Amino acid sequence: MNRVLKIVAAVAGSIVVTIPASAQDYRWDMPNEYAKASGHYYDEIFAQKLGEATGGAIDITNHYGGALGYKSKDHWKVVEDGAAQIASTYTGVFSGIDPIFLLVSMPFLARNIDESRALYEAARPWYEAAFEKGNQKLVLAVPFPPVGIWAKQPVTNLEELSQIKIRTYDKTSTVSLNEAGANAVQLSWADIIPALTTGTIDAVLTAGEGGVLSSFYEHMDHFNAINYVAGTQMFHINKDAFDSLSPEFQETLLRVADEIEDEAWEAIKERVDNSYVKMGEQGVTVVSEDDLAEGFLDSLREASSVVFNEWRDKMPNGAADEIMDSFEASLAAMN
Repeated sequence: MNRVLKIVAAVAGSIVVTIPASAQDYRWDMPNEYAKASGHYYDEIFAQKLGEATGGAIDITNHYGGALGYKSKDHWKVVEDGAAQIASTYTGVFSGIDPIFLLVSMPFLARNIDESRALYEAARPWYEAAFEKGNQKLVLAVPFPPVGIWAKQPVTNLEELSQIKIRTYDKTSTVSLNEAGANAVQLSWADIIPALTTGTIDAVLTAGEGGVLSSFYEHMDHFNAINYVAGTQMFHINKDAFDSLSPEFQETLLRVADEIEDEAWEAIKERVDNSYVKMGEQGVTVVSEDDLAEGFLDSLREASSVVFNEWRDKMPNGAADEIMDSFEASLAAMN
C-alpha cells in the first residue's frame, strides 16, 4: 500500500462518526481549477471524511479541472456570493483583493516543506482576517511540492533563463522571472498543454509532481529543481454556509480539517521523493541546485526583491514585520 493510501486509511480510522444524521442535509459544490491528476488529492479526501463524520449530512461534490467554468481567480467571488459553498484555491491569485495573499507565492522565502508550513502558520491570522472580509472562512491549507522549472533543456544560469518562454501562474512569479530576464507569461493550468503544443511556451514554472502527473515529460525532458517556492492550496468556505451548520457540525468540520491538514503536510515529503523517481523512469533529467551556476540563485533572489518590497509596502503598518519576525523565530527553532 503506498503512502497516500495509507494516509487515507489512517485518516478514515481516526475520524469516528459520533454525530447522528441531521434533519438538514447540506449539498455543497467545491471547485478546483486544477485536475486531480496534478496532485490535488485532498479535496476528495476532505469531502469523503467530512461526509463520513457527519453521517452523510454534509455531501460535497468535487469539481476538478475547472469543470464548473471557474478559474482560481474566480473563486473569491464565487464563494463570497455562495455560488459554490466551498472552494480549493491557489490563493496567490487573490493578491489583488488583499496583499496577504502575495505571501504564498513569494519567491525564495519558504523553499522547503518545513519552511512553508512555518510561514503559513505565521501568517494564518492575516489569512483568516482577509477571508472574513469576503464573507468566507479559511478551512485549511495543504502544501504544494517545491516549485521548479520544467523545460526542454537545463536552466542553470541567467543566459539560459533568457532563452526560454516560460509559463508562470500569478503576478508575483511573472514579475520575478521577467525581472531576471526570462520571457514569462501567466497562464492558467488548463492552458498549459495547448500552449506547449503550439509553441507559445517551452517551459513551465510548477512543481515536479504536478508535471509528472500531467505527463509534461511528453513535451519537456528536464526539471530544474531551483526550489523557487513551496506554496499552499487553501480551502475556504462561504461564511453563511458555515454558520448555517449546527455547532456540532461546525466543530466536526474544523476537526476533520485539522486532521487532514496535518496528514497532508506529513505526506508531502514522500510525495516529492516519489515524483523524482517517476521522473527518472520517464527519462527526465533532474537538474539540482548543485548543478546551478554560481550566483544564479542569488540573481533570482535579487530579481524577486521587487515583489517582496511591494508586498511589505502594501501590508498594514507593522504587519509584514510581525509575520516575518514570527516566521524567522520558527526557522531559528528548527536549527
